[in-house]
Amino acid sequence: MFKIMKLSLLFITLSVMAGCHSSDKTVNTSIPIKTTTVKRILQPLNINSFGTVLSKKSTYLSPISSGIIIKKDFHDGEYVKKGQLLYVVDNTIAKANLASQQAKLELTLSTLNKDKELLARRFFSKQDWDVIATQAQTQKAKLASLLKELHQRNIIAPYDGLLTASAVDVGSYVKPGEKLVEIINLSNLVVEYNLSANALPYISLGQNVVVTIPSLANKHFTAKVSYISPTLDSMTRTIAIQAHINTLNMVLKPGFFALIKQTVLPDHYALLVPQRAVLSNLNEKYVYIVAGNKVKLTKVSCHANQRGQLVVSKGLSDGDVIVVAGQQNLTDGATIKVIN
Repeated sequence: MFKIMKLSLLFITLSVMAGCHSSDKTVNTSIPIKTTTVKRILQPLNINSFGTVLSKKSTYLSPISSGIIIKKDFHDGEYVKKGQLLYVVDNTIAKANLASQQAKLELTLSTLNKDKELLARRFFSKQDWDVIATQAQTQKAKLASLLKELHQRNIIAPYDGLLTASAVDVGSYVKPGEKLVEIINLSNLVVEYNLSANALPYISLGQNVVVTIPSLANKHFTAKVSYISPTLDSMTRTIAIQAHINTLNMVLKPGFFALIKQTVLPDHYALLVPQRAVLSNLNEKYVYIVAGNKVKLTKVSCHANQRGQLVVSKGLSDGDVIVVAGQQNLTDGATIKVIN
């Protein structure tokens, strides 16, 4: 009897030990992982390029009449307002001619008024009075012409803008058409760049553009596509684009190098996954998809986006659960334990 009880206790002990070993074996074959769920989110499609800031409106100012510069009323590089006086070309003779003509006109008008009274009393002929009246009209026209000539010797800003360095100074003799200074309108700046011909199906007028200027500590400016060239460059097979910069900023000037990000599909949705979820083998990429307590090694097609994540174009669906940590211990079909 004692021997039977001893054998029973031994059997029970061995069964318990076997059960413990079996449980340990089950835990050891379930590989711990962390997961995330693939979601389709709004991901605007952008095209990147680089270009140059240009002014659509700039003018070289020149004199209409020849003469000596007697006044320069600005500093090189100054921002000026429309109508501001910039130069005065010698106007001594023009002023004298204007004063002389003014005196002649005043005398003629005085005579005309006196003769009008005589005409009314029939002491003066209508024909003679008409001659003087015609003479007065001619002198008025001459006076207006001399006044215009005097004003033309004042060179003024045609619009608000930034001046370049003056090519002349006080005392310089200038001729009609000579370039004195350039004025640049900073409220009409564009950025000009080129895009590949492959982008043609996606680009259109009015699309939003972010302009980044590296020389200004990567300061950003907003713009909209205002021009798309009707032809391709025959050498580069690219298309020229211009985007109008929306804001007036005294810091931004023509000639700056610019980085371009043009949004071509603002309502584009995409599947995004963390970079750490994707494994690479030569030129191919894979992820582990969780199915129950198993994983399946799946080939995917993807590319990086601006946030450091990957945009998946093939191989995954919205709602798929994928492994983001623990892949180094996995093989296709391995049993897993999620420990998120």
